[in-house]
Amino acid sequence: MEKNEILMKAQQENKGKDVADLEAQKKGASIAFMVGGLAFIAIIIVEMIVNNVMHYEIMGGCFLMLATAFYVKFFMLKKRHELVVAICYTLIAIGWLTFWILRLTKVI
Repeated sequence: MEKNEILMKAQQENKGKDVADLEAQKKGASIAFMVGGLAFIAIIIVEMIVNNVMHYEIMGGCFLMLATAFYVKFFMLKKRHELVVAICYTLIAIGWLTFWILRLTKVI
């Protein structure tokens, strides 16, 4: 196979998308996910110390983000472990969001 044939085949497989651009987007999304998670944790800790308030909604949102990431990995890789982790994160998120709803309705 010649160099041009390999290049044409790679372009057809990637449907005209730039592989370097796709990798940069994937890396950027991964870093943004981590930075956002750390920011949420910092907000929660500061609020707990300063105002003695627990932000259930932020915890629920964090675990929903984690669940979503693992659902995507499961659908792409078809590994059972990813599904189990995604379900666990979903259940934890439901728990946190339940606490949030209970606080909003003044039950707790």
